[in-house]
Amino acid sequence: MSPEAWALAVAAVLLAVACVVEAAALAGGPAGAGRWRLPGLLLAAAAAAALVVALALAVAARQAWSPFDLKQTAIALAAATLAIYLVLAVGLGAGGGGLLAGMVDLVVLALTLFGWLAVEPGGSAPDAVQRGLAVQVQWACFIVGSGGAVVAGCAGLALAVRARLIGRGRELACPRRTDLHHLSSWSAGLAAVALAAGLAVGTWWAWQATGSPGTGDPRTAWLVAAWLVALMVVWTYRLGERSGRWAAGLSVVAAALAVTGLLAVPDLRLILGL
Repeated sequence: MSPEAWALAVAAVLLAVACVVEAAALAGGPAGAGRWRLPGLLLAAAAAAALVVALALAVAARQAWSPFDLKQTAIALAAATLAIYLVLAVGLGAGGGGLLAGMVDLVVLALTLFGWLAVEPGGSAPDAVQRGLAVQVQWACFIVGSGGAVVAGCAGLALAVRARLIGRGRELACPRRTDLHHLSSWSAGLAAVALAAGLAVGTWWAWQATGSPGTGDPRTAWLVAAWLVALMVVWTYRLGERSGRWAAGLSVVAAALAVTGLLAVPDLRLILGL
């Protein structure tokens, strides 16, 4: 295996163990959440470090960071998602072991395995385009924004699962509803800001390079849709607590749009011959 594949394997193992730890915390009830909080966070932090190493090795192997390389994009999205979750969970105090942490670890594990299995680049572009500073900044913002959208989507799913579990009278390690709403609101706000920055940089670069505001990349359209939905999430949260259910559902939609735009659209174009 290549060096980045070994790093991805380490990250996948750490994330799998983290999922087991969070499952144990979930089954342990409120007491289990506190007991397993630190081990879960440490495993997630170690997995994030392994993903950063894998991304650095993948970039070194190709001698450039390329947003048109599906492997690099998937690894970067996985690392960004986990890093954003850790920062917000610790900063907002909503990172107790259990439901939300397990969902984030599971989603990042899926992204890690996707990056591990992605062999061929998802698209192609001239080296001058790949190495342009504006393109690098644009896609760095897109990945950070998409990571924020994924964290918000996980929080939205956690809210739905939490309501179902509590409705059945099960005492599991579920974060408080206010904590989930708070984390979802912050991560959706981050997604909206980062995606807006990426769109602004991309529009400026396209205007300077071609005289038109568009680049012709279909992924941008998906990310525009994700940005609009993320804005709707932020606005819905501002309407009050009763709108939290709508905001949670919209956050899942924003996450789906962002992940599809970054990872699925390039291969879909190849499969359909577009």
